[in-house]
Amino acid sequence: MLIVLDHPLLDSIAAAALSKIAYFDAQDISNLSWSFGTFSIMNAPLLEAISAAALCRIASYRPQNMSNTAWAFATLGLRDAPLLHAI
Repeated sequence: MLIVLDHPLLDSIAAAALSKIAYFDAQDISNLSWSFGTFSIMNAPLLEAISAAALCRIASYRPQNMSNTAWAFATLGLRDAPLLHAI
C-alpha cells in the first residue's frame, strides 16, 4: 500500500480543528486523535488542544473513545500524564 501524506492539507485540517475543537464531542475528539496518530503526524498545538478537550469531556467518553485517544497518544510517543490518568 502506498501512502502519500499531504502535509499542507493536514496542517489545514489541524488549524480548522483547533478553531472548532470547543464544539467537538467525545467521538469527534477521539476520531481526530486517532487519525493524526494513524498518520504519525505530530502537531503539538493540536495535540495539546485534544488533550484539554478530552479532559473536559472524559465523563462522556465511551471505552472506544478512550482506547482510540490513548492509542493515538501512545503511537505518537506522547505521555500526557493527566490525560492518561483520566482515561
